[in-house]
Amino acid sequence: WMRWDHAIEKESGGECFPWHQDNAYSEIKDGGVQLWIAVTNSKDEHGGITLQRGSHRKGLLPYHQEGNHRVCDEKLGEEVSFSCLAGDVVFFSSYTLHHARPNISHEKRWIYVLEYMSQRHIDPQIPAPYFMVSNHGKPNPCFVNTFWGKVSPISHIKYCRRLKTVQVVRRALR
Repeated sequence: WMRWDHAIEKESGGECFPWHQDNAYSEIKDGGVQLWIAVTNSKDEHGGITLQRGSHRKGLLPYHQEGNHRVCDEKLGEEVSFSCLAGDVVFFSSYTLHHARPNISHEKRWIYVLEYMSQRHIDPQIPAPYFMVSNHGKPNPCFVNTFWGKVSPISHIKYCRRLKTVQVVRRALR
């Protein structure tokens, strides 16, 4: 199922986005996959993406907060940079350490990022309906009100403490 998507604009002169794992922001216990799509050219000078090879095998790593960023200072693998043309896609785990370089060009850089998770996994913060893109490995785009991960006792045990906190907060906000 598609957990989230967003577009990111990096202006000319835009700064480096520090090393991080996307799961550090969401605190999801199960990994997903990211599709980092270059909408405009995303070469080195536009603020392209760099990944640390093999870092996804270590699970969620320690990080510290710097402003709005959850920064990871680990150096776990060879750095691999991607210089993308508009339409290119970089596909990686939500546990992969990555960062985006500064935009030193005179052009804006746009990317579109999508995250997909297995139907067996859960994000307790996202209410139905969910958008699924396939079923049993075959294309089947549809909206559903529940999926296996949402009713799985194992998925709920992973988030037991967190689900209670989310429910208490939701009740308090009503």
